[in-house]
Amino acid sequence: MLDFSPGKFQLYQNYPNPFNPATNINFSVTSMASVAISIYNIRGEFIEQLVNNMYEPGCYSVNLNAEEYASGIYLYRLKAENSVYTKKFMIIK
Repeated sequence: MLDFSPGKFQLYQNYPNPFNPATNINFSVTSMASVAISIYNIRGEFIEQLVNNMYEPGCYSVNLNAEEYASGIYLYRLKAENSVYTKKFMIIK
């Protein structure tokens, strides 16, 4: 079980993974921060801006509906203040 603790700034692996057509992306922030989550294809090409908001300290979950995406491997990147985290997910149709 994951520890969704606001004491750590983290990006968690999406669940479920692989998926079709929707998944959840969880993250936590330690201080008030501007958070952006972007989706990229495996070649690094920008696909979609999923989140671009200010967040207070805490744990959050964002739903990604990838119904319009093709099957394959994608990356999701979280940027907040001076931190960048990247994980990958797979869509199987």
